[in-house]
Amino acid sequence: MLTFNFKDKSVTVDTHAIEGQMLYKAQDLLRGYGFEGRKVANTLTNWKISVHDSKLLENSSILISGRNGGTYITKRNLMKLAGYIDSSYEDAVYEAFEALIEGRSQDASNIAGTVSIDLAFADQVAGRWKDFCMRCHVDFKEVNNHYGSNITKFVVKLALGVSNTTHVKGKVDAHLVEKLVAQNAGAALLALDAQMTNFNKALDHPLVIPLMETREGKKQAYAALKQLYDI
Repeated sequence: MLTFNFKDKSVTVDTHAIEGQMLYKAQDLLRGYGFEGRKVANTLTNWKISVHDSKLLENSSILISGRNGGTYITKRNLMKLAGYIDSSYEDAVYEAFEALIEGRSQDASNIAGTVSIDLAFADQVAGRWKDFCMRCHVDFKEVNNHYGSNITKFVVKLALGVSNTTHVKGKVDAHLVEKLVAQNAGAALLALDAQMTNFNKALDHPLVIPLMETREGKKQAYAALKQLYDI
């Protein structure tokens, strides 16, 4: 599933297994955006005409007739269609690409996450976050129960700016990602995944791994992380 955060509405489009591919129904996006009746068909026709390489689009889309029929397209073409019906979405795509080629990868992630959320990717992040929370708890519980939670809270603080974020009230928990998705906080989701990856790399560093084998070593590892990241 892919969620589009347009200026005044959010639209989630599900995938469909069509001829061995996972595709999106173009009509679902158009109807979710607010188009009705002939406007759906007319918009889709006009969009196909406007596409520079219409033959490529034709070869990558599948038209199914019947009651549940429709035009099924790839994720990339779905995003092209989203840009066609909403100029602010198209502008955001170009803005994110500009930031990326200018070396501002964090800005690119923030922009992309603001306008779209790939829910399959979000599920992957949710699994990684739960594993990360469990890892921090297990690795440091014999030293101090607060060490693991302090690390997870700081990852959230780095990703979202505050320890208890504006998106998630209360303590940081294993269901943080689901709460971010519910708030359409795609940029926060991408930032959380990036910071979590950085901390996992730190815990997997060759100099840190031997320290994690003893109680005293874990204290030293936590102290080093605390000093390095100002936990």
